Amino acid sequence: MLRRGERQAAVEAAAELEELGYSALWFPGGQHEDIVEHIWALLRGTRKAVVATGIVSVWTHPATAMASAHHDFTQ
Repeated sequence: MLRRGERQAAVEAAAELEELGYSALWFPGGQHEDIVEHIWALLRGTRKAVVATGIVSVWTHPATAMASAHHDFTQ
């Protein structure tokens, strides 16, 4: 649910999971094309949950781009 389907549904699920007491939300990274935007949406939809992905493909997400995204997430 957090990875596939409608983004708004994933954001609502993330918010509900946080309300239920989950402090970290993990979903497989895979080859999700817009993973950075998806992570941002989940972060904006929660108050303080940690959002983590599994392995992200280096073929679709270069290390420099992911490092830059990580820097942006942690600012």
